[in-house]
Amino acid sequence: MDHTAKRALLEQAVRLLGRMKVAKRLGVTEPVLGAWMRGETPMPTINLLILATMLDEQAKGPGRSGQAS
Repeated sequence: MDHTAKRALLEQAVRLLGRMKVAKRLGVTEPVLGAWMRGETPMPTINLLILATMLDEQAKGPGRSGQAS
């Protein structure tokens, strides 16, 4: 995945969850998160799994397992 796509996912997570929560879940400081978002430094690929999990949890919403009833 290219850096532009990673940044787009990161920006979406921040819009939905807020900078502080995203930084905490990714295990980085807010300044590091900001550098990733500005493209100053690339977000490590390993963080994509955490980011994808966060977005998936948000999409499912509280109390939803994502399985059909």
